[in-house]
Amino acid sequence: MAADVSVPKHHVKQEYCDVRPKYRRGKKRTSVRVFTVNSESTYLVVANVPATKLEKDLLKLFSIYGTIVKCEELKDYPKEEFTQVFLIKYDDIQRAKTAKKSLDEHYFFGAMLHVCYAPEYEAAAETRHKIRHRRFSVVSRIKFLEKERPGSSKNSKVKQK
Repeated sequence: MAADVSVPKHHVKQEYCDVRPKYRRGKKRTSVRVFTVNSESTYLVVANVPATKLEKDLLKLFSIYGTIVKCEELKDYPKEEFTQVFLIKYDDIQRAKTAKKSLDEHYFFGAMLHVCYAPEYEAAAETRHKIRHRRFSVVSRIKFLEKERPGSSKNSKVKQK
């Protein structure tokens, strides 16, 4: 492990949330983490991969969720002994989000994977594209909801009173 390289704060696994009311707790213990458009990314860091030449198996597992554009080992990234860390880039942010949600804490050849977003690997153009895409999807959703609003029966009853 290189002395000058440290794990970014947003890559550190959070503690589990034990303050939720009982009715809000799911079957699986989770930490409370909110992702913004800036913290989500097509780049994922996959840590705790056993160091036994499993890159092809890792690619096969992650390619279930979409097209992988890039996969490389991060040799200078801090890691446990006998493990590797990989950087995976998807062609689409939605596929990366699905892969992260599905494969974080997934058992892979006896080790539990830790998957996190890595927006620090994005180029400025990729970040601009991501924000433009999010803005477009939010505007589209608002327009869709506004079209449905006038026809709803609740709104017509409120206006009559």
